[in-house]
Amino acid sequence: MQIERQHNTLTSILVLLGVAAITVFAYYPGMSAGFYFDDEPNLLEVTALHWNEFSWSNVSGALRDAHLTSRPVANTSMALNHLASGLDPAPYHWTNLLIHLAVGFALFWVITLFQRHHGPGSGNRNIASLAVLLFLVHPLNIQATTYMVQRMTSLATLFVLLGLGSYLSGRYQVDATRRWAWYLLTAICFLLAAGSKEIGLLLVPLLLLYESCFNGTEWLTAYRRSVNQVGYPLVILGGFLLVFLVGWLGLPIAGDHLYWTETMPSRNFSGIERVLTQTRVQFFYLSLLLWPVPWRLSLDHDFVVSQSFLDPITTLLAFAVIAVTLVVAVRSIRTRPNVAFPVLAYLLLHSMEAGPVSLELVYEHRMYLPMTMLALLIGLNLVPTTTKYAVSIYSVLLVAGFLLAVSTYQRNLVWGDMMTFYRDTAQKSPGKFRPQYNLGTQLGERGELTEAKVALERAIRIRPDSSLAHNQLANIYLLTNQPQPAEDHYRLAVEYDSENAEALFNLSNVLMSQGRSAEQQEMLERFIQVAPPYLEEQKQWALRQLGR
Repeated sequence: MQIERQHNTLTSILVLLGVAAITVFAYYPGMSAGFYFDDEPNLLEVTALHWNEFSWSNVSGALRDAHLTSRPVANTSMALNHLASGLDPAPYHWTNLLIHLAVGFALFWVITLFQRHHGPGSGNRNIASLAVLLFLVHPLNIQATTYMVQRMTSLATLFVLLGLGSYLSGRYQVDATRRWAWYLLTAICFLLAAGSKEIGLLLVPLLLLYESCFNGTEWLTAYRRSVNQVGYPLVILGGFLLVFLVGWLGLPIAGDHLYWTETMPSRNFSGIERVLTQTRVQFFYLSLLLWPVPWRLSLDHDFVVSQSFLDPITTLLAFAVIAVTLVVAVRSIRTRPNVAFPVLAYLLLHSMEAGPVSLELVYEHRMYLPMTMLALLIGLNLVPTTTKYAVSIYSVLLVAGFLLAVSTYQRNLVWGDMMTFYRDTAQKSPGKFRPQYNLGTQLGERGELTEAKVALERAIRIRPDSSLAHNQLANIYLLTNQPQPAEDHYRLAVEYDSENAEALFNLSNVLMSQGRSAEQQEMLERFIQVAPPYLEEQKQWALRQLGR
């Protein structure tokens, strides 16, 4: 028996190494990608994450001055990358890929734990390995892996899975000391998950859902025992106090980020409209899951907002299907918990980013954490009962894994070339501001000024009050020796955002070239007041110009 167990373990290790090799092949072209979109405000412009030495002052600076201070674990990992290799993007991307592989191994662990305690036993590691393969090579997960800043998502997912696995290990541990050691590790994983991204907070309701699905009878018995011991009124009062405490602590924090009828900042939809739209977005995600060809994938999807349940009518249909799925899954808890739990967990893990919060409507990386539950669904329910079925199931999953790996490789080719990537995103979302703005900015930096002007003008037509776009278009006019339209657009940039430091600095230079020293000094004064740390060199120059 011991020899057989060792053989199975060795086989599992070899299979997982093979899965890892296929994953590295599929992602290799993306390792040459640069820093894109949100990488700039989260890393390039945050000098607090540009560590050149490990010191307490650097650690405290990263915790205090990061763009998103609520994600210290992810921010610290980026700072450590800079400590090792500066702003060379390749090590950042390789680190992301290693985290992605670690998520796959953690997922394998979780699936085998579920198989051991609630399924056909731990002898079905082949299904677990194939489920992990499908997860690791699925092109829908590129955004959480190749996109550097979405390390926040993959790290949170890693610690959620490790927390779930630790809880399962402790839940069925006979030895009390070891059980509480596992529970302590669960708590640590929760803190690390929440410190990576807010979705890590969902580990707690995920564990409660697990208990409801697999140990509901046990909890019901404990509830009845407590009623008999302390009385029904005290149990109800304790429940109300717990709900009040959670609400008292959590709602003021959440309230700052929730919107309902009002239009969200920098968005064209309200909180209610966003929630309605998310019902359709869920089916869009599932369509990408089932048909993830490269031409359907994009960093920034252009998605029509739902104005009501009937506009468009597919909103009501999507809501109805989700509601029916939820009801059926809940009713299946007692009879088919191996199906009910993954389905309910999938919906739960979408809940936070599908709410009335000021976020874009669609991002592929939002499927990353929920997709782990779909892999669990496969690992628990596609277990072959005979050798005949095993060959068929394994063959289908292997072919699917191969096709997904090819699609991921092709999509990573797009990510691996900066201009191909920006053109691809702008082409797929012609009605969205940010893809057009980013394409124009990159073209301008590469000296392709005519095409850059077209892209930036398109961005301004979409969002006429964009200070950033006016500043970049003014740069193009200045580079093509057109100082008057350059000045006009710099002034518009400052008008729409009085704290746009780059626009203030650029406008001061235009005024200086025209000998308008009084106006130049006014712009420099305003620039000095708002200059961020990454413009420190320009700030020192401005101070010298003002004789300080």
